[in-house]
Formats: sequence, C-alpha cells, structure tokens
Amino acid sequence: MTMETDEPLPCPNCGYDLRGNASDVCPECGDAFDPARLAEAQIPWQERHEIGRVRAFVQTAWLVIRRPTRFARQATRPVRYRDARRFQFVCVLLAWLTIGPVSAWGLWNARDSYVSGEPSPFMYYSQPSGDTSSPSALLADGSIVAAFLVGLFLWLFLTTGVASYFFQLPSLSTAIRDRAIAASYYAAAPLALTPVAGVTVLAMLGVAYLGEEEIWPELIAMWLVVVLFTAAAVLVLVALLATATVPMRFLRRGLHASATRSIACLVTVVSSSLLLFVWMVVGLPTMVFYVQLSWHALRMP
Repeated sequence: MTMETDEPLPCPNCGYDLRGNASDVCPECGDAFDPARLAEAQIPWQERHEIGRVRAFVQTAWLVIRRPTRFARQATRPVRYRDARRFQFVCVLLAWLTIGPVSAWGLWNARDSYVSGEPSPFMYYSQPSGDTSSPSALLADGSIVAAFLVGLFLWLFLTTGVASYFFQLPSLSTAIRDRAIAASYYAAAPLALTPVAGVTVLAMLGVAYLGEEEIWPELIAMWLVVVLFTAAAVLVLVALLATATVPMRFLRRGLHASATRSIACLVTVVSSSLLLFVWMVVGLPTMVFYVQLSWHALRMP
C-alpha cells in the first residue's frame, strides 16, 4: 500500500518517514506497522471510549514517561487539543488530590503549634485570647488553607502549560504546529506518579502506627518507615523532574528543535515553576492573611 500525503508519516518505532512506502514494514528499523492507522495519532487516551478510561490513561502516561521520543512523533498526526487538555487536567487533579490533603493537614495543624506558650502566628491571629476553636478563628484559618489549596492547583495547572509556548516552531506547518502544541500538554503525565507516592506515605504511616503499638518490633518498623519515606520522596522528585524535562525531550528528539530552544524550554519551565510556586502557593495564602489582618486591625478600638 503506497501512502500519498504531503505530511510526514514517521515510523512509530524509529521516526523514519514512511511516505511512499509500499510495504507494511519500515525499511529503516524493520518494524511492522498498520498502514491504515499510520496517519492517525496512536495515543491511547484518544481511544479511551473504546479501551476504557483508566486503561487509556495508564497506557498514555506510561508511554510519555517511558518513551517520550516515540510519543513526540505523534505531533505530526492529528492530536486533538481538547483531549490533550483533559489529560493534563486529570494528571494535575491526581497530583493535587495527593499533595493537597496532606499539605493542608500540616498547615491546619500549624495553628495548634506553640512557641513559648503562645499560639503560632503562622495561622492564628484573629483572637487575641488565643482561642483557636472560636468560629471566627476557624473561618479565618480555614480561608488561608482554602487559599493554599487553590494556589496549589493553579500552580500545578499553569506550570504544566508553560512549555506549550516553545512548541510553536516556525519550521512546522500551521497544522503540525497546532498538533505539536496539543501534544505538549501530555508532558504532564509524570504527575500521575504522585498517587503512587501517596499510597507509599499511607503505608509508611501504617507501619509507624504498628511499630508504636508494638505490633511489630520497633527496629523493623523504623527501618520500613525510612525505606517507605525515601521511596515516596524519590517518586515525587522523579515526577517533578520528569515534568520539567519531558517537554525538552519532546522538542529535541521528537520535533528536532534546536538545542538552544530545548534548553530554553527547560530553563523556562523550571524558573516559571519556582516563580509560580511563590506567587500561587505562598502568595495567595499570604494575601488572604494580610487582608484579614488589615480587617482585624481596622476593627480594633
């Protein structure tokens, strides 16, 4: 079967352009392919209605994490923008549901920490008597935690969209450029590792509880806690690093962008992530804190 088209048809395995190829075997790597599906984007997430949402999500995330170069070649085929943004949203939501509750719990408990017998000023400030259980104090502190959760979600969502601006390669046609931009949002896939880290943390807490209750020997419990904590930390670190580096690999190996553009993408993603973290995750709760603090000062006689 001879495939006539003006757009490149890269081999799913090696990227060799298969336009005009009369067989169903790549002459470069010898890998067999389906000519009827060669012009389609082979992204499991776009076939989720046929194979199931969970299976499609897991397969797509694994493909992006393990074979980013192979996935990036899909940019020359029809990549649906709405599907890509939905995949990004699911990845961000999973990370937010994993990191958010634990962080919010720690932030909320900071209100009950005491230094020299005084309530910690980090959270509680609205009641001079130090009654952190009053309705006004609960509302004030709860609004700060809510602002933190909103800022965390915005940080994850905006950070995973920054790289898309570097996929507007002048060397690409308008159609392929639009597909490349859509494909860039799949770079959020490493965030799908965060629920695994969350399960590891839960297991760590369970082991610590069993050791505290002397159900297990304390030494074994401590050793398992250290191992599980290290595993969770490594998973989160890998997820964050991969989220920053996968777009660069998309550009360099999949779309053959220049090294300068690829490195600029990495630097921009990392720096903007840090800036957005300060602005959203730290800035929003701080802004709510000072607004309420100003309101409290105005109400004082």
